[in-house]
Amino acid sequence: MTTKQKKNQKESRIIFGLFLVAAGVMAALLFRYGPNAGFSKENYVVSFWGDFLFDSPKDYAMNMIAGSTHEYNWDGEIDKTDKSTCLDDGNLFLFDAQTGMYGFADKNGNWLTTGRYDNCDFSHMDKGVIITEEYINYPDYIKHGLLDLNYNELLETKYKNIVFFDNYVYAEEYGRDNCGIFDYSGNAIVESVQSGILLYDDFIVAEIVPSEDRDYYTEGFYGVYDFNGKEIIEPKYDYIFTELGPERFIVRDYDNKYRLFDFEGNDILGECYEEIDCRFLDEEAEYQYIFIIKNEDGTFFICDKDGNKLTDTYEYMEKVKGSNVLFIVGVNGKYGVIDYLGNIYIDFVYDNLGTLKKENDIK
Repeated sequence: MTTKQKKNQKESRIIFGLFLVAAGVMAALLFRYGPNAGFSKENYVVSFWGDFLFDSPKDYAMNMIAGSTHEYNWDGEIDKTDKSTCLDDGNLFLFDAQTGMYGFADKNGNWLTTGRYDNCDFSHMDKGVIITEEYINYPDYIKHGLLDLNYNELLETKYKNIVFFDNYVYAEEYGRDNCGIFDYSGNAIVESVQSGILLYDDFIVAEIVPSEDRDYYTEGFYGVYDFNGKEIIEPKYDYIFTELGPERFIVRDYDNKYRLFDFEGNDILGECYEEIDCRFLDEEAEYQYIFIIKNEDGTFFICDKDGNKLTDTYEYMEKVKGSNVLFIVGVNGKYGVIDYLGNIYIDFVYDNLGTLKKENDIK
């Protein structure tokens, strides 16, 4: 190579280097002050020179992969819409043209889940869950389920209805009126429950059908649970009556016999009776609540909520008309009147007091 050629090559390199520097400076100025100013490199693909921007991978995924989908109107007509959307975590709720369903993808359009939902409801994300929907016959039959915010399945998409409470959800299935109570991690507090379920502040009264018997029994066995799933009263009873005032359960077994339990599951009376009836008196009474107990031999007595007897045992007992605290009682075929503490108001000398009324006959 001649001296002149070497000189020309050196000058060309210098000029090319200056061109690169100038182009870089110009691109930086255009990017900072030009029409693309303010766009974030995080959300957009920037050219090597930085002088223009491609669409973001997120937008590309939305535009290229999302196709037309379906949504049923109330009149049964199909409306072609696309519910694909960008999520707050940077991922996509995305229509999958291959399955005709929705799934979740990253911002580049890579699937995080399979496309298997007709829609998702994001209104309860503050509780850490996403509601999934599959249409059986929209809008009459929609199956619901739950995902966590990482798109892990908490509840299978099979429930007719999901009701949200502060610390748990009530999920009701289709078909056999089965339901369950679950926490927000998808753990079952009580499941395999029939439609007979009552939710209170501190416990659940539920009609349980064992999973192996669900296809054979139309009715279950009633029990009581707390919201950690702990069993308070074993599910083996025909029905459970809840008395919130005295904080007691009256349970009826399948022989039509009754027992009295407290809210901790203790058997107050220790045995079963023909009938147990709770009565509210008034706030000024010594006992606001009393229990009228009918023995299996047909006799009666009154006790307080702790099982302490307040009266003797009588062959007959009926409330005096117009009074909550006075009772007509019978002993050896003679009738008198007592109050709920056993105090005698009318001696046991009468053959019949059936027409007795407080306002006219008892002072």
